[in-house]
Amino acid sequence: MRKTIAFITGCLILSGYAFAGSFQLWQQSASQIGDDGAGTAASANDATTAYYNPAGLTRIKHQDMAISLLGAITNIKFKGQLNTSPAITGFNNSGTAQGGESNFIPTLLYAAPLSDQWAFGFSIASPFNNYTNYSQNNFTRYTLTENTIKTTDISPSFAYRPFNPISIGIGADVERFQMEYNRVDTTTSTVNDSLVTNKLDDWAYGWNAGMLWEISNNTRIGASYHAKITYHIVGNSRFSGTGTNSTRATSDVYLPPLTIFSVYHDFNTHFTMMSTISYTQWAKLGALTLNNVAGISSPTTITLQDEMQNAWRFVLGAHYQFAQHFKLRGAIGYDQSPTNDKTRDIFIPDANQYILALGLGYEINQTFSLDLGYSHAFTQHASVNHTQTYGATTITDTGNLQQNTDMIGLQLNWLMT
Repeated sequence: MRKTIAFITGCLILSGYAFAGSFQLWQQSASQIGDDGAGTAASANDATTAYYNPAGLTRIKHQDMAISLLGAITNIKFKGQLNTSPAITGFNNSGTAQGGESNFIPTLLYAAPLSDQWAFGFSIASPFNNYTNYSQNNFTRYTLTENTIKTTDISPSFAYRPFNPISIGIGADVERFQMEYNRVDTTTSTVNDSLVTNKLDDWAYGWNAGMLWEISNNTRIGASYHAKITYHIVGNSRFSGTGTNSTRATSDVYLPPLTIFSVYHDFNTHFTMMSTISYTQWAKLGALTLNNVAGISSPTTITLQDEMQNAWRFVLGAHYQFAQHFKLRGAIGYDQSPTNDKTRDIFIPDANQYILALGLGYEINQTFSLDLGYSHAFTQHASVNHTQTYGATTITDTGNLQQNTDMIGLQLNWLMT
């Protein structure tokens, strides 16, 4: 068993996470895709509570593991123009740039009871991701060709039930942040186009905590909190083209605190409803600035993302056991964007989203079960009017963003004991 868990854990850590669109990846399991994370802090029915609310671990009576593979299919289109000062000879500065991709994200969640009052949890998740690829041939290349942000969160946690009906939990977050940002640099002519690549990373630490109140056998309320994490990322910045030079780029990155509040209620043995309200304090992120970036002449400082605003998320979902071995999930949700018309750029394309989700659970036997989830995010059209300075060049992106995201997920649940 130890070898199996170690092998799966290693595969997840080495996997390349990627996601397009919103910076925050809410769903960390296929079952949570199926109900869009409704009731995540209060459900506490399986190992997924290890990530969303460690206090719920006291409800898990047997060792339980959930392994998910999540897929994101995104359609990101920026239609507009890019104006430069000074002007670039031979540059066609307008058009439509496609920045969407299809990517896959693995996650692992584990829960085990230690006694009647104590429980242990473990998760490997990816809470913040962004992947945007406009290619080196698009008119957007002087602002951005490719941007990747990946996080790998490894979290052991413990839960304690001091008395009925209250449980509390606390966990540690050991998290890696990886970032790649590439663009094309030039002088005053497209003949001198040169690629600038930046790859930075860092490990950092944080914590999370939660509380679960089991009001009755059918109703419970849960709340959880993930604290702010601070990174000091460092890496290589390389200019390749009309000459080659490299620098040591740096940046301070702050991932925002997240608060979740959920309600869960079983109406009967077949029908359940749940809801979640979450609040992400994006304003604490501040501006995302890269220092000492390589360029044609001398290193420069680039602000990739201006300050964001705090954002709310609302989800209402339901589960319906329509046959002995089958469960149907569904949800509707609203996800407020941390970007706005004044600060939005094409680096992290995002806008307010309405979400529809549907999922199906199948119990194979008393040991194994499967979950399949699908959700579609309807993203509002958003305008972009953003100016950025790259060394001696000032670039303004003006236009409109259109984005939609389909998420699918497959999950294997293993009730070990």
